[in-house]
Amino acid sequence: MDSSISRSKRRRMHYKSRKGCLECKRRHIKCDEHRPICVNCNTTGRTCHYLPRAVVSADSSSATSTSAAASPDSIYEPVIPESALLQSTGHDHCFTLQHLVLLHHVETDMEDWLCIPARIRNLGLAYLNVALTSPFLIEQLLAVSAQHLSTVHPSLRGHYRRLSAALQTRALDGFKASAADSSRQNIMARFLFSTLIAVTTMASVAISSRHDIDKSLPGFVEFLGVTRGVRIVGDSAWAELYQSELGWIFSSFEDLEEYTEPLPTCLRGVVRMLQRPNIDPATEKIYSEAARCLGFIRKQLDSPTSWGVHAVMAWPNLVDPMYPRLLAESRPEALIILAHYAIMLHQHRQFWVFGDLGENLIVSICRSIPAEWLAYLTEPLELLSAQIRGQVTQ
Repeated sequence: MDSSISRSKRRRMHYKSRKGCLECKRRHIKCDEHRPICVNCNTTGRTCHYLPRAVVSADSSSATSTSAAASPDSIYEPVIPESALLQSTGHDHCFTLQHLVLLHHVETDMEDWLCIPARIRNLGLAYLNVALTSPFLIEQLLAVSAQHLSTVHPSLRGHYRRLSAALQTRALDGFKASAADSSRQNIMARFLFSTLIAVTTMASVAISSRHDIDKSLPGFVEFLGVTRGVRIVGDSAWAELYQSELGWIFSSFEDLEEYTEPLPTCLRGVVRMLQRPNIDPATEKIYSEAARCLGFIRKQLDSPTSWGVHAVMAWPNLVDPMYPRLLAESRPEALIILAHYAIMLHQHRQFWVFGDLGENLIVSICRSIPAEWLAYLTEPLELLSAQIRGQVTQ
């Protein structure tokens, strides 16, 4: 009898904490939940990392009453498999109080500061959904959050930029480590991660160009290299992504294949430029395709179902892979096409990621291009003030 009571007590004393660290969960031991490092991990020298509280609350809610009304946030909280909770990718995923501040900024305001229209709200939900089972994606999402907060709080700009850079470094390590995982969830995470890398990179280019206009053009060429990574990730798993919850993104651009409409009047400088003789046929095809994609994006922006800034962000992923190389070589034709893309950036300059980048690109291109080519930049030049226009066309 006594031995039975003793065994019962031992069983009751050994229980797992739902809010404990992932290492204690993996080892099936009780965690004291001390942050940032619990006693067990500190004693044994193990890496201690916690899930963000949004994930923990989703897990613990199932252990409480199921009759409570669902909160607004619960609509995007997925069922997280045990394997995802216990998985370790070999680098530190410890989340601190400042990371929770960033997560709160994501959960409450992301649709506003990422300018996600209601018609593509599924994009925001996808970021949140997939991030809860992908450490590297949630780290990159927090990196974007920190980068945005650096624009909101000037006195903390340096702090948030350093925090963003540190999170992105962690995220990149996790992204690289996940390359061998061919599960649909990881494929979606890698694609969404690459889109967020494009956001942080363009924002960084915009910041650099604000301090030095001459950095805008080489910075944008570098950005195109990053967006090429988005396309590679998408192309390599296109069939899987098309069948996934992200399939609507890819199907939305199917109309591009059939788009043969004349370029709009805002691109007439490009039209006249493409009519110049002596352009190599293969190169002319690259320019024509880039221009056609510009026309398609312009039409998308003017439609009732516009994606807004996210349509503008899509153009670099649609151009021929050789276009960035021509741009890096400062080919006048490539620069003229980019100047007309910069019009769209300038028209959406209220988006913190773009800022003054559109105007700075136009100025930089006008400084770089031979004078005889300025005739094809009428529309971009119209965006500049009379004073700046006079300076760059002298």
